[in-house]
Amino acid sequence: MDNPAGGLGPPRSVTAAAAPPLVDAPADASVPAAPRGGGGHASSGGDGGGDGGGGGGSGGSPPSSSPPPLRRRRPPSVASSLRRVRQQTLPSFTPTLSVRTMVFLYYGLGVFFVPIGVAVLVGSARIGRSATLRYDMDCVTNVSLAANVTGECVLPLVVPRSIQAPSYFYYRVTGMQQNARRYVKSRSHKQLRGEWPLSAEELRQCDPLTFVGDTLINGGSGVDEDVADEDGRPRREVLVPCGLTAASEFNDTLTLCADKQCASPIPLSTDGIAWAADSEVSFQPRIPVVRPWTPAINERITSPRFQVWMRLSAFANFDKLYGIIRTDLPADTYYVRVASRFPVAPFGGTKAVFVANTAWFGGRNVFLGVLYVVVGLLCLVSGSAFLTYHLVRPRRRAYDDPALVQAALVRLTAGVPRSARRRRRGRHLAGGGVQRGRGEGTNGVSSPTGALPGRGGDKVSYTPVQG
Repeated sequence: MDNPAGGLGPPRSVTAAAAPPLVDAPADASVPAAPRGGGGHASSGGDGGGDGGGGGGSGGSPPSSSPPPLRRRRPPSVASSLRRVRQQTLPSFTPTLSVRTMVFLYYGLGVFFVPIGVAVLVGSARIGRSATLRYDMDCVTNVSLAANVTGECVLPLVVPRSIQAPSYFYYRVTGMQQNARRYVKSRSHKQLRGEWPLSAEELRQCDPLTFVGDTLINGGSGVDEDVADEDGRPRREVLVPCGLTAASEFNDTLTLCADKQCASPIPLSTDGIAWAADSEVSFQPRIPVVRPWTPAINERITSPRFQVWMRLSAFANFDKLYGIIRTDLPADTYYVRVASRFPVAPFGGTKAVFVANTAWFGGRNVFLGVLYVVVGLLCLVSGSAFLTYHLVRPRRRAYDDPALVQAALVRLTAGVPRSARRRRRGRHLAGGGVQRGRGEGTNGVSSPTGALPGRGGDKVSYTPVQG
């Protein structure tokens, strides 16, 4: 508020005579505008004193009883929280790690990691595993998708020692980048869940393989906004399942046999090889079956091996589960009959199969065991180094306990009167922060925070406390 004298200053108390209340005009009355040259508006008070004033400063109307306008304020909880953030008064915890604490911490981590690493290495050594059989060089693969010709062969698979059930039959593909952005996005999740019809935006996700007849050679056909005719039927038959991921499914047929003629094949179960989230939610048949769906398409989408393939790998070399063997495999030579259809030569990849079982930590993983052992040994070495340094050059006890430091400062400053401390602080501030040595009338005050003579003539710095 402006000061009546013309300058800025603290506001004066307003009385009824100095600030008369506002008089509400009737709804149908027009209020004339006050003149510029000192006219008397009702709110101008006694200082204006013009001819046009309707209620001057000496008016006798009583003060208005209307409450002042309410100011909008934040809730107390929000305001207090913001204040605590600005003032940095939030609760925090700052641990003071002593040498003893660090030694126990490093030794504890070492004792925890080393046994786990040893257990992982021992478990990896006990996991039964067959030799890895690469077959892409021995079985001719049909690269042409139009011809119905497959390369079949029977190859030996050596199991050096017995493998207890259940064991797992894997196929391995190398050199295939399943994590490419276009490859990952080229699918329709709604279509895989059995939803139909699909919008044009949903069909664009399958690009470049959206309709029947689309190939990588012709680059596929674009999806127009008008994908249906007047009857609601698609102008072209949609590919089910569409997209690059489904079109490049691993389609080799693998059979594990006990003899070379495969007269007694070993059953490979597909129950449980796919994730429960895939088999129960992500891949569902279309009921009722309508075009372009067929019973064969429903069977393919709900196949566990198809679901395993659609679960993409993050690396170029990957192993995928083909089946589960429910019987024990004694140490012997087995045979794998292969019907090779999946081409790997165009991208320079390889194909192989092997049999292995698992332990409590998963499959064979020597790297994980070595990592645990190395980290545990480093922790033990670091703890021993800290302990040796502490024994050779121990720290003072006061450095590890802030309470002892505070107690020592209080004990050293207890004999000095409070008035003397204030006078010394005032002298120091008056001198512009110039340090004074012993014998200059300050008893050795030599720092901005003050200093007091301690026991044996030592100077002890302290921070004056106001109040």
